[in-house]
Amino acid sequence: NVVQIRCLQNLQKTRRRLNVLREEDVNDYIHQQLASATHENIAAVGEDIRAYVKKEAPDGTAKELLKKAEAAMMKKRAELESGSESQLLGRFKKALKNTTLQSLD
Repeated sequence: NVVQIRCLQNLQKTRRRLNVLREEDVNDYIHQQLASATHENIAAVGEDIRAYVKKEAPDGTAKELLKKAEAAMMKKRAELESGSESQLLGRFKKALKNTTLQSLD
């Protein structure tokens, strides 16, 4: 009896550790995917992340991990959009600088 109880306790500890490792793997995957995301492929990356989280997340953690993933995707999307806006502004300023008053006539 005592041996069985200890075995069950060890099994529960092992399951918890495995769940933590799986959760870390899912988080790593999310961050790797978002790091390589571009303005053009962010929607596809988001779909890949959602599918991966649903498939690989430990039991009971998928909902929480999806929320974290959605927040990270929104942040990345905002970064990409602000980056593209600043690029456009930079191009506009450069074009304006290269434009002389004579060329406007």
